[in-house]
Amino acid sequence: MTFLLLINKVYDENMVDEQEQFQIRSTCLEAILELLITYKTFPIVGNKLSHFHHTTRWTRINCDSISLKKLHKVQLLVSEANIFYHPNLERELRAETGAHFNYAAFACRLRDTVIGTNQFRVNQYDLNFMWQQMEQYSTNSNNSANEAELASGGSGEGRATERRGTDASMVGGGGASRYSEDIATKNYRYFTAQSGVDFKSSTQLIFDVLMQIIEHNHILVLPNLVKFTEICESRDQIKWIKEKALKLQETIPMDDTISHQHLIYLLCKTQAMLIPTLGELQQLCQLIGNYLKSSHIFIRNATLSGLLCLLECCSKTNTTIGRLSDELALLRELIVGYINRHGIIDVSIMQCSDIHTKLVWTLNYCLIEWTSKFVPQCHLLSNTVIAAGNFLRKTNNEDVYLCVLHVSIQLYLHIFVCL
Repeated sequence: MTFLLLINKVYDENMVDEQEQFQIRSTCLEAILELLITYKTFPIVGNKLSHFHHTTRWTRINCDSISLKKLHKVQLLVSEANIFYHPNLERELRAETGAHFNYAAFACRLRDTVIGTNQFRVNQYDLNFMWQQMEQYSTNSNNSANEAELASGGSGEGRATERRGTDASMVGGGGASRYSEDIATKNYRYFTAQSGVDFKSSTQLIFDVLMQIIEHNHILVLPNLVKFTEICESRDQIKWIKEKALKLQETIPMDDTISHQHLIYLLCKTQAMLIPTLGELQQLCQLIGNYLKSSHIFIRNATLSGLLCLLECCSKTNTTIGRLSDELALLRELIVGYINRHGIIDVSIMQCSDIHTKLVWTLNYCLIEWTSKFVPQCHLLSNTVIAAGNFLRKTNNEDVYLCVLHVSIQLYLHIFVCL
């Protein structure tokens, strides 16, 4: 509440100029979002030594054969290249070597894993996890509304009958997802329940604040809106963010590159969470194509992160049998054209960052994993094996090296399983 008071406070312009006011409000908003994000930590919510919950976009490898069990034992000898426990490939795959000299620092700087990370970033959770949270949020809201309605009228016997009917529908209908949750979701619910934090009310309050401020100061809100989207569990709030981002994208000049960096990711993320139609995806792909031509690497990185969301969404919602859906085919053509020019076949003509390189290789692996079996005469796999071998021999960058190494091991495992 103290931060909210500082945000809404009317300052004397003679004492605090506009730049200082902006900095104060920006710091307060950032602090509020950081406090909200700590709700997603375990084993103790808010503890500085805790990790952030993390769910990967891929299915974990099960050691259900003798060969995989042997590979698992070998992988345990080289922990940083262990494909059984790695997070999303664009994350931090190595530990800080200097942290071993200080136990407290070492505890804070252990490498990211499949269940927890040291920092909260975009694409922290896979879409299945986020869809489950949104479904549970909607179910809880409907139940609260029904209970309030029942409490306001009707006999006690009638209310009891209604409650029994609601409970039965929870087991056999809309609440079935509660009983089909995966281990990651059950762990998340357990640790957050132990915290005692009213997350729903807190997020609603912050959402209302962001909604008010963005009308007259989008520069202040957009970076924090990206963080909010990653933890948002309300489908209605996601719809509002998408609509607002569309309006801002049309009105904000392209010279404002910082704002457009956040806008393109918000557009991709919210569309993926809401599952776009083919028409919506076609319009968005036109925008994405323009953003991928930007001379600013941070805009390209944000766009590639958004593309990962869309590709994951379309692959997990693909109902076409025996071939790629129109949505997947559209995304595949766009992604292949870009990654081939920036590392898989040709060396990029622009100076790219480590993040950009990891995003390119992550997208490449996602395409192979999710689409190659539907594409006849797919050359993506063979091109990747050749490019990975060349890259691993030349690079001295350990972080990127581990990313490409993970992709290579996964691809060889993919080939082995298919044989």
